[in-house]
Amino acid sequence: MTIAAPLHATPTPRFPPDSIWYRDISAQAADPASAAMIRAASIGAGGTLPLKIDFALRLLDGTGAPRLPLGPPDDDYRDACDAGGDVPVPPNGSLEDETGYECRNDGDCHLLVVDGATLHEAWRAKVDARGVHAACLVRWQLDKLYPEEGRGDQCTSADAAGFPIAPLTFNADEVAEAMRGNGDLGHALRFILPNSSMRARVFVRPATHAGAPKGSVDAIPYGARLRLRADVAIDNCVPPGDALVTIEGSESITGASSTVAGSAIIHSIIIEALAELARRGEGARRNARAAITCFGSTTVSAMNSTTSPLTANMKTP
Repeated sequence: MTIAAPLHATPTPRFPPDSIWYRDISAQAADPASAAMIRAASIGAGGTLPLKIDFALRLLDGTGAPRLPLGPPDDDYRDACDAGGDVPVPPNGSLEDETGYECRNDGDCHLLVVDGATLHEAWRAKVDARGVHAACLVRWQLDKLYPEEGRGDQCTSADAAGFPIAPLTFNADEVAEAMRGNGDLGHALRFILPNSSMRARVFVRPATHAGAPKGSVDAIPYGARLRLRADVAIDNCVPPGDALVTIEGSESITGASSTVAGSAIIHSIIIEALAELARRGEGARRNARAAITCFGSTTVSAMNSTTSPLTANMKTP
């Protein structure tokens, strides 16, 4: 198949480079309870839960799109979420995990729309002739340098920790650009765990809200920052032609970080192939969704407690 022209994913929106979500924590000491938190989270090797990143999110470009009025948030979120004004709604857009603007599958139904320097992010959203309705919608100003407390303590957002969502995602184009440089995406990556695995009623900076966690006192709190351990150089352990490495003390294996580059290339090929099918009149619906689906990798699937290449860092409010 000959691809006439490459198709690029919609760029993910960014805050100023000094934003709290972009700070380098590589030199900071791990939390003393790091191993216990990783173990309590039950993630990776020896665990039962994946370290999950939402890849069904769809980032919409609201430039020039029709604008619809925003209804009031749910009663529980009136003090933390935006009300009034309007929201750009692109005609061919959709919610997370949906094919349109109806929240049919009882999921999070996130609506993410970037319009210039304003990022509209909604949770449990739906759109009808009367306007945009959401349990919570927050308008983030992308040119604003938010303080340590973000939008304010106890303020939630479309993310239960009070985070922005789209600026903490990534796509194939961003990965490819990073690989041409020093390999650094330049920002933290948002991941999720079930409430049963999050520490109850606790959040740490840069989170501003704790959602509804039910985990133990050893569990990871909302806002904790996780990183790969500096003393485990995974790529150095991988012989030529192999893409797996064993972590000392663990029966499981994990992929080398170079897997990211290969996955990004495959992702780009799939996108361009679907674009070509769309130009031929085939698979248009799938292409419209896949063109801006975030890139995913299973590289971090084998992490566990004291033998994991993962550590946790926390800063209390």
